[in-house]
Amino acid sequence: GGGGGDGDGDGSGAAATSNRAEKLAEILYRLPDCLNVDAIDAAAEDFCYIHTKNARRRLAKVIYELPRQQLVCIPYYARLVASLSQVLPDIGDMVVKLFKEEFRYRFRQREQLHIESRLRNIRMLAELCKFRVLPPQDIFNCFRMLLSDWSNINIEVCCVGIETCGRFLFKQNITNIAMKKTLEVMMKKKAATNLDQRLQTLIDNAFYYCEPPDGGAARAARKRREKSDVELYVEYLLLDHLCSSTLRYVVRQLRKLDWKNHGMFVRKVVLKVHKSNFHKLHLLARVVKLLSFQHPELSVNIIDELVERIRAGLLHRNYQRHQRQLMEIKLLGELRNVNVAELAVISEVLYMLIFFGNHPNPMVINNADPPDDLFRVHLVCTLLDTCGAHFSRGAPRRKLNRFFAYFQRYCYTKAVVPMEVEFILSDTFQSLRPNMQRLTSFEEAHAACVEIEARETAAAAAAAAKHAEATSQSTANNTITDDSTGAGDGDGGGGSGGA
Repeated sequence: GGGGGDGDGDGSGAAATSNRAEKLAEILYRLPDCLNVDAIDAAAEDFCYIHTKNARRRLAKVIYELPRQQLVCIPYYARLVASLSQVLPDIGDMVVKLFKEEFRYRFRQREQLHIESRLRNIRMLAELCKFRVLPPQDIFNCFRMLLSDWSNINIEVCCVGIETCGRFLFKQNITNIAMKKTLEVMMKKKAATNLDQRLQTLIDNAFYYCEPPDGGAARAARKRREKSDVELYVEYLLLDHLCSSTLRYVVRQLRKLDWKNHGMFVRKVVLKVHKSNFHKLHLLARVVKLLSFQHPELSVNIIDELVERIRAGLLHRNYQRHQRQLMEIKLLGELRNVNVAELAVISEVLYMLIFFGNHPNPMVINNADPPDDLFRVHLVCTLLDTCGAHFSRGAPRRKLNRFFAYFQRYCYTKAVVPMEVEFILSDTFQSLRPNMQRLTSFEEAHAACVEIEARETAAAAAAAAKHAEATSQSTANNTITDDSTGAGDGDGGGGSGGA
């Protein structure tokens, strides 16, 4: 019985070892395909459950034997080593030891045949330095060795290493001085050596990657224009001091300005919506209205600038400007609420938001407005939530109903409408058209748009025919009148002759 128990224990231990070996082989097999952060982190987590001393040694060997053609894997392998070193420090030590020994061996060989292996080696050492697995002094030792033997192959290896981790070392306080000295030595070597154009370009690229030409002394030399006291006061009034209780005071103070010298700056501050508060934009709109009584050009220039900025934002699709675009379109809506912007401008902007840059065929995918980008929907809803109440009666109401048909068709051209966007759409329709039946599919929305266009085409044709008929009738009446006048003149002439 005891023998049987030992046999079972040996069998289970062998099975566990075999299972661990299979899992390790599977992890090592998928390592070259782990080309994103999530995949390499998942591989590191899986390895933590099966690691043994032999497994760690085998992993270090696989990382060291990375083919020189797979340079894209180097940053992710360095991340893997850095992640595992936090719980398994010997992995980092083994990998660093292997690559440092290879660096010294290749450096002593001085062979041109193994340039790709040397480039792979310095890239890995530089990435390990960026992940703080390799101490900075070790990578600086490598740079010093390469600079001491200023041959063509060492120049190329040094430039690749500096391009990989030089900027990281240059930005760190503890390594900034050492990196500056390394770059200084490299540039002195370049000036003292007659190099071909390719190597000179490599050195310049490495140097300027660490210290761009528009930074450092150049940035310090370029001084920003200091604002005058009046300009600072204008910014304070409009961006900080403005509130409901101080509105009249702010307008009164702005009217005292020399408008010829500071009127343009007031317009610029009003358009700095990203520096204002989203809930204060209605106050800015009221300031513009009150100032426009004495300076009508102010409101015209602001509206033109807002429309142009909205059009430029649709064209360039800069995600960093989304919040600013929302505030700009909110300000335009508030200008409509105070009767500064016309309804025609709002209608033009609404149609521009769904048509600008898009193909006439709504099913054609356009890079300017891809199917997964729903920011224009946010802009439309923000504008309608701000000033949509002005489209509640008469002709404006019919215009908004027409726009809603095209807007719903535009929404159905998007691949997926997230739940939060659907809530925004529902709130907008509920506030402006609570009794309107929303269209349920792209086909239904497209049919509604085609019907609208056919009806408008027929109405335009009827109006043109009516106008042509009225024109011909007027021409005929004028001809008859001219004939009658001519006949009367002839009779009068005959009578005079007889007399």
